[in-house]
Amino acid sequence: MMNLEEIEEELVEIPLTEHEWDMVAWLIAEVKRLREENRELINKYVEIGSWVKTISDILEGKEPSDFMLSYPLVREVADKVSEVKRLRRQIAKKDKERIE
Repeated sequence: MMNLEEIEEELVEIPLTEHEWDMVAWLIAEVKRLREENRELINKYVEIGSWVKTISDILEGKEPSDFMLSYPLVREVADKVSEVKRLRRQIAKKDKERIE
């Protein structure tokens, strides 16, 4: 598969009208824009995947890294899980006191 630079070099050899060159320039610019947009989407996909993995780990009782806790959603889930654990301990303690 040829990259854009190779395609541009090949096109220099082809006689095109001014309108065709304008279309080629537009198409090349559009491909570059779409490639950049695709890179951004892939990066976002990877980032969101790491959030999902970390949240899954949190729900399984694993501690997230400080870096992952810098994401507000991850921090919120970690805080909520900690709160649930604290409340469960509190309930267990009250149940134990009631039994004694």
